[in-house]
Amino acid sequence: MPLKTGGGSSPERLAEIHSDLVMILRDHCELPGDWAPSTRLQADLGLDSMGLLNFALEVENHFQVFLNEPPDQPPETLREVAELVAQALDSLA
Repeated sequence: MPLKTGGGSSPERLAEIHSDLVMILRDHCELPGDWAPSTRLQADLGLDSMGLLNFALEVENHFQVFLNEPPDQPPETLREVAELVAQALDSLA
């Protein structure tokens, strides 16, 4: 279930987003595990460019947001993805 808009990037909110990101990795990207916020998308999870694109699309669909990451600084960790999701949700508020 998508999170409500607003609420900023509190630790509790980021933890909830992180939990959803792990679920997306398990269910849609077929990457079982209990991944920490510091888990790196490419180095630790082994996501290639297509895997990253698939993950990003699943995240956008799940949270019903558009991830507006800077093209020259894409997120490297699950924590950075969670922060992008929180920012995107806040922009809807």
